[in-house]
Amino acid sequence: METKILDNPIIELKDIDVYFKSAEGNSLKAVSHASLKVTKGEIFGIVGSSGAGKSTLARVINLLQPPTSGRVLIDGFDITDNRGNDLRALRLRIGMIFQHFNLISGSTVEENISFNLKAASYPKSEIHSRVVELLKLVGLSDKLKSYPSQLSGGQKQRVAIARALANNPELLICDEATSALDTKTTEGIITLLNDINKKLKVTIVFITHQMDVAKKLFNKIAVMDSGKIVEVNDTYSLFSNPSNPITKSLVSSVLDIEIPEELVISKDSHLIKLFYAGEGAYNPIISNLSKNFSVDLSILSGKIEYINKKPLGILLVSIFGEESERLKAIQYLKDNTTKVELIKKGEHYGK
Repeated sequence: METKILDNPIIELKDIDVYFKSAEGNSLKAVSHASLKVTKGEIFGIVGSSGAGKSTLARVINLLQPPTSGRVLIDGFDITDNRGNDLRALRLRIGMIFQHFNLISGSTVEENISFNLKAASYPKSEIHSRVVELLKLVGLSDKLKSYPSQLSGGQKQRVAIARALANNPELLICDEATSALDTKTTEGIITLLNDINKKLKVTIVFITHQMDVAKKLFNKIAVMDSGKIVEVNDTYSLFSNPSNPITKSLVSSVLDIEIPEELVISKDSHLIKLFYAGEGAYNPIISNLSKNFSVDLSILSGKIEYINKKPLGILLVSIFGEESERLKAIQYLKDNTTKVELIKKGEHYGK
């Protein structure tokens, strides 16, 4: 059963600017006029390269980084000017997970998680049972008395997730939570966060530069570049049809097919890249093309990705034949696939 995503936003950022002072006293703009909405129950990703401003923007949500200008709304309430007890109460509703775990090295797993509970005045008699419950949730029931030095990177991050969930937050902010992990461990954390989102109905905001994580975890994505949000869309639409050049570059890093530099295209051929989205990924386009046009095709490379359980296919093909037939065939492909890119026509590709 999938998590139901409601229409009303739990987070709304309105025209956020964040300035920092350099050592020389100059004003540096880290976030510029950023606005977005995150609806309850979704896993919302903020992606971009290093220095794009995504972590700064995420820290604005719980006011770890107060905005220079703009407004922050949680559940419709403007919390931008919250201070003192109001701010502490707000942060109890928002869990946070960091790239490097931030565990207390001299404390056991139980003590690390208990710290958050004690800070929130959780009933002392219930703290142990709550920790046991949380460790079961993250798959670490046998690590109660272990120290961080005895844990793998993935286990440390699971402890950090348990700690962030200790006080039943409505929101979970993950700042590059998988960047320090290997591929297999990252897959496990993605699965865990998906399960937490479904079981606990917690809304997750996840900051990353890892587009492999983005395509597997997020419902919706905001792309940042130089402090600005340059594109926002649901994950499938963003991967299948990115509009901003920055987004196209990020998507191509995980979806694109490399073309060998030594590849030679004969004068009577076209080298094209085909993109299939949705149900069109299952249609026998290539088979129909061969039957209906006097051309020959050579499939050089291809793959199908599944994003939010929907297929997205990419094929690199050469089309051989008379130019008039090739052009008809290419038009057929344009009419029956999501997108067609002409890579080269009748010449050597690459160096």
